[in-house]
Amino acid sequence: MHTSETSVRRGHWKERTMDLSRKTVFITGIGSGIGEATARVFAGYGANVTGFDLNGESAQRVAAELLDAGHNAVCTQGDVRNEVSVAQAFDDAVGRFGQVDFAINNAGIEGALCSFPQTQTEDFDEVISVNLRGVFLCMKHQLAHMETSSSGVIVNIASIMGLIGSPQIVQYAAAKHGVVGMTKSAAAEYAAQGIRINAVCPGAVKTPLVQNVLDTTPEVLAPLIDNIPARRMAEPSEVGELCAWLCSDKAAYMNGAALPLDGAYVAV
Repeated sequence: MHTSETSVRRGHWKERTMDLSRKTVFITGIGSGIGEATARVFAGYGANVTGFDLNGESAQRVAAELLDAGHNAVCTQGDVRNEVSVAQAFDDAVGRFGQVDFAINNAGIEGALCSFPQTQTEDFDEVISVNLRGVFLCMKHQLAHMETSSSGVIVNIASIMGLIGSPQIVQYAAAKHGVVGMTKSAAAEYAAQGIRINAVCPGAVKTPLVQNVLDTTPEVLAPLIDNIPARRMAEPSEVGELCAWLCSDKAAYMNGAALPLDGAYVAV
């Protein structure tokens, strides 16, 4: 008899489901790509969806489409670089739904892809401001809220560039490595309070951001895509599904992890 069968018969096993109804998720960069797909995944599991995007029209379009499909959704314009904007959006989400259970910090930019010496200081600062400082600002307010209920899950969207390096992408890799480090530090600090923080590290994903890189500087991403063992890019919804699993009770002991979602790219 297998150990799992013995546990079930003795009543030690408890079924865990992916039902996220009566839960609320807050997503940054919700207007397109991974953010939009993740919003649709969470809505499909019954969660209330809220969040913001720098492009307010895109955010409102996502909310309208979710509402038309019978889901609860409120999406607005916001800027992760601006702490007042972040605090207001999160406070509005709490005011609307009473509590935010899950937060997906997804907003990001790629910056100019070029050699290290050619990287402009202003571009480096901008990428760090959005991709690293923006995640910090969001986590700061999310954790302050989650502390009050001693519960909650944060998922930071990093990148495989937070796990490895690559030529011509120094500012992006620096920011994403920072996100992974911040994720691990926060997880260690808040685990005893019932709050979990993990990072998802996607490889190439079929998003407008990736398509823009392929269109403008194909020499940077084409080799990466050509060398994916799975021989395809990820769908944005696949990132959303991993985020939903991390937020669910199925991942109750998963904390402080940086999970590659890359078709085995970093495994070879």
